[in-house]
Amino acid sequence: MAGIADDQPLREGVVIQTDEFVDDELVEPERMEFGSAANITRTEAREALLNYVAQYCCFGKGAAKELMMLKVVPSNAMHYTLETFCEGRYTTYDDKPYQGGAVDGSHNGSAPDPWTLRANPSQMFQDERQYLRIPHTSEVRVCSTCQGSRKVTCGFCRGSGFNKCNSCSGRGEKDDRDKDGNHITKRCTSCNGRGETRCSSCNGSGQQQCYHCNGYGKVEVFRKLNIVYKNHVADYVLEGANLPSILVRRVQGVEIFSQTDRKVWPITKFPVHEINQHSVDLVNLARKGHPKERQLQQRQTLTAVPVTRIDYAFKKFKSSFWVYGLQREVYAPDYPQQKCCGCSIL
Repeated sequence: MAGIADDQPLREGVVIQTDEFVDDELVEPERMEFGSAANITRTEAREALLNYVAQYCCFGKGAAKELMMLKVVPSNAMHYTLETFCEGRYTTYDDKPYQGGAVDGSHNGSAPDPWTLRANPSQMFQDERQYLRIPHTSEVRVCSTCQGSRKVTCGFCRGSGFNKCNSCSGRGEKDDRDKDGNHITKRCTSCNGRGETRCSSCNGSGQQQCYHCNGYGKVEVFRKLNIVYKNHVADYVLEGANLPSILVRRVQGVEIFSQTDRKVWPITKFPVHEINQHSVDLVNLARKGHPKERQLQQRQTLTAVPVTRIDYAFKKFKSSFWVYGLQREVYAPDYPQQKCCGCSIL
């Protein structure tokens, strides 16, 4: 096949050096006050807890109604996300039944470089696969499955032309009873006592039309371009209320900064040092993290997720629960009335 080899190298995207990042290109986000989003009242916190408890049939509602809130501590978790949308390309062989006629082979010219074929993703920042037929790579070959005979061994009878009789399970006879109720054996009428019936798939010939070439005996082989659009996501969560980071990633917050460009500049002027440092680290990692893919676009987002920790007491038990996200989800790992298998705490 002319023009393309299995191990043809892929082009790499342009790598941005560290000293090319210009802080002046970044619009510095302002501090954000969240008001009622983070500073929920005690009544709202209890309501959120009751809604949480209602999701579990084995949780008792008494503790949620009666617990004493000792302290309500509002805060905001910061969730920084960097998305690097890339395109990768590789080639494979494919074929289809050849029914005759001209094919677009090497006689029409050299096969183009895979990266010169035009293709666009359906949507940015979404994983997707596309396939294109590479011009001038076709040739006609004898079908490798049937060796050009157009027939293959029947897969149902394995070439014998017969299958075991379903009516008598291959015995050739069936158990029955006479008019007096005595047990007797009769010849199977479905197979006439042979124990097998003619294969309905091949009509007893033991062969079927070749499924690979559809009975034409030849196939048109060509190169196929596989285009893989991949959205590589890296993120960092800064959270000081002892709430698991994975929970912060799952909920909505208030977007305080967003930037989309072919290559984004890392955040370096945000008033929280940890956010700046992790932005620089993640952007630098993304620069060299996908060397065999072409980078199409990047997007970085900084979101503030409201988190409120409520310290409480129920009878002699003391613990905390958290209300987080704009949806006001609840995290209460030590909820005191978790009933399971007839047991309960407190």
